[in-house]
Amino acid sequence: KQGRKYHEQEPETCPFCQQPTDKQFAADLVAFFSEGYDNDIQSIKQLRDTYQRVTEQLLIAIQRCVELNNPFLNIELFSAEAQALTERLRGNQTRLAKKLDEPSRKVELEPVEPFITQLQTLLTGANEKTNAHNQTVTNIGSEKNTLTGQVWRYVLSELADDLQQYRQKKDCLTRAIEGMDG
Repeated sequence: KQGRKYHEQEPETCPFCQQPTDKQFAADLVAFFSEGYDNDIQSIKQLRDTYQRVTEQLLIAIQRCVELNNPFLNIELFSAEAQALTERLRGNQTRLAKKLDEPSRKVELEPVEPFITQLQTLLTGANEKTNAHNQTVTNIGSEKNTLTGQVWRYVLSELADDLQQYRQKKDCLTRAIEGMDG
């Protein structure tokens, strides 16, 4: 678009290749860089600004998750995925900036969904473990009773043979005592 200014100063010469031009070239140049072009550039700027804002919000949210020090979250894996996502987002921001510098150039953004999905999976797992832990803490009384019952059932099952032998000996001794009294 900057070439239009140069062409206006020297309408006989192409601002890009320095070759002689005709009047149709000037009309084509104006048509190419029309209001539609300006609208497209504005759309790209809005996209870039929105992408940057959303990226910053996402990275702040991720940082908050790390700072919470949730014992059920694998911080190493989470941080590694977050770092990879950050690099991908920064690369996409660079691509959008280059698109503004060269609007006619085709630019494709790298996908970020796999990183976000992995981070969500890690957070969901940590949240489920946290909820299970919180439920246990909330129901500590009933959990204690349940555990006590399980311990006694285990002890009884382990001592079943010993109890059987004890009862048999007791019955035998009781009959012997009754037989002596009798």
